[in-house]
Amino acid sequence: MKKRDLEQLIQNMVDGEATADEVARLEAELKGSAASREFYRRSMRVELLLHEALQCQVLPATPELRERLELPSLRAGDKSRSRRQLMLHSAMAAAALLLLSFVAMHWFSRAGKEAGVPVTFSPGTSWSGSMEQASRMKFGDSLTIEFGVARIELPGVLAIIEGPAEINLTGPGLLELREGKGWFRVSEAGQGFRVLTPSVEVVDHGTEFGLVADPNDADEVHVFDGRVHCSARFALKEGQDLREGAALRVSPVGRWIDTELSEQRFLTSLPSDLPGIHFSFDGPQPMTPEGSYPAVENMQAATRGGGGGTFTRGVRGKALSVQDPEDAVRTDWPGIGGAKPRTIACWIRPDAAHGVQLAGIVSWGTPSTRPSGRCQIMTSKSRKTGQRVLRFSLGHNLHFSGATELAAGEWHHVAAVFRGTETTHGEMIELYIDGKREQVDRELSNLPRDDQAIRTVIKHPNSQPLQIGCGAYDNASPAPFYGEIDEVWILPRALTAAEIKGLMAVDQ
Repeated sequence: MKKRDLEQLIQNMVDGEATADEVARLEAELKGSAASREFYRRSMRVELLLHEALQCQVLPATPELRERLELPSLRAGDKSRSRRQLMLHSAMAAAALLLLSFVAMHWFSRAGKEAGVPVTFSPGTSWSGSMEQASRMKFGDSLTIEFGVARIELPGVLAIIEGPAEINLTGPGLLELREGKGWFRVSEAGQGFRVLTPSVEVVDHGTEFGLVADPNDADEVHVFDGRVHCSARFALKEGQDLREGAALRVSPVGRWIDTELSEQRFLTSLPSDLPGIHFSFDGPQPMTPEGSYPAVENMQAATRGGGGGTFTRGVRGKALSVQDPEDAVRTDWPGIGGAKPRTIACWIRPDAAHGVQLAGIVSWGTPSTRPSGRCQIMTSKSRKTGQRVLRFSLGHNLHFSGATELAAGEWHHVAAVFRGTETTHGEMIELYIDGKREQVDRELSNLPRDDQAIRTVIKHPNSQPLQIGCGAYDNASPAPFYGEIDEVWILPRALTAAEIKGLMAVDQ
C-alpha cells in the first residue's frame, strides 16, 4: 500500500470517519506489513500526545483555565481537517503546552506542600525522577524505573509497579503508566481510580487488576477480582467492561481482543530482592525454580523426556546432567520478549566425549522468524581455531561470538547481557567468561545492521518456552548441550561487570 493511502486510512480512523471496508483494509495492511505497523504506532502516539495537549488531560488545568487560554478542542467528526490544519493544531498544541507547563509549575508549587504518598523500592532498584524524597511521591511527580520494583500507596489504592517503567502521578485518583507492568488493588475508598497508558484507559470499580504497557506490543488488562471499564485511546476507541477472571489486549485499530488471564505475570507484593529466576538444582525438588520473579510461583519444569532429571555434583550442591536430548529441561514460561534488557548466567562443564559442536545452554523464543526471534546462550565451534567458544544468539543467523576456549571437563561461569536496543548494536551485547569481559569476535559473529530491529518473539505458534540444556529449535533438532549445567540465573535487566562477578562468587 502506498504511504499516502495508508496515511489517509489512518486519518479517517482517527477522525471517526472510516467505513467498515476501510477498517478491514487497514487491518489487513497492518497484519501483513511490519513497516506499516510501525508507522501506525508512531502516528497513534503523535495523535495521543496532541490530544492530551489540546484537552489538557495530563496537566492540572481546569475547564475555566482552558477557556481563558482559548485552547482548541479535537472533534472526531471534524471532516475538514487537512494536513495543513494538523500542522496548525500541532503548533497551537506546542504553544498551549508551554503555557500550561508554566501554569502547572505554579499549581504544583502549592500542591508540593502536601506530604505526598508513600513509595517503597525493592532492593537493588535503579530509578530516577522528580521526587524530592526517595520515600514520598507528590502529585505531579514523575518516576522512571530502569529495573526493579516500586510500591506506591495512593488513597484507597495499592500499586506494585515493575520496571522498566515510566510513571506520572497526576492526582489522587489518576496515575499514568507510560511503560511498565502494574498490579493494582483498589478498596471501596478508591473506587473510580483511573490508570492511563499511551493506548488504554482503565477505570476501576472496586477491584484487583493488572495492566501491561508495552511500547513494542499491545497493552493488556487482566482482572483478578471485581470489575473495570477499559477504553482504547485511539482509532475506534472501543470501550468494554471487564470482569473477574478475564483479560483483554488492545488491537492496532483500537478494538479489544480476548487474551489469556495470567496472574503469574504480576508481582502482588514488594520482593525482598531483585526479581529473577534461579535454577540451583538443589533441595528435595531440584527442578523447582527459585526467585522473586512473578513467573516463578506457578512455573512448571520437567525434562524433555518427561522425567525428573538426572543430577550430579555441581559447583555448589547438585548440577543438571545432560547426556541425551531428552535430559534437557523444558518449562512452561515463554521467556523475556521484545527488546527488553536481560541477563543469562550459569556454570557449565562441557563433556569431552561429544566433541565441539553447536549446543544450546539456555534458550527461548521463536526459531522461524527472521532476522531475530529467539534468545539463547550456547557454545559453538570457532572457525579460526576449532575450539569451543561462547555464543549469544538473537535469531536466525544473528549471533555474537567470543574467542576464549571453553575447555572440556572444566567448570566455567558464562554470562550474556543484552542491554536492549537503546544502545548501538555493537554495544548491546556483553559476554563474560569466568567473571571477565569477553571481547566479541566480529569475524566469528554475524552482527545485525544498525537499522535492523531486534525482537525476541514469545507469542507465536512456533515459540519455544524457556529450556535449559538445548537450543530454541524445533523438536527434531534441539541442539543439546552435553555436560553439566548449574546455578542458572535469568534476570530481567542488564547486570554490570561487578554484578556478574558478585553473582559468580555467590554461586561458588
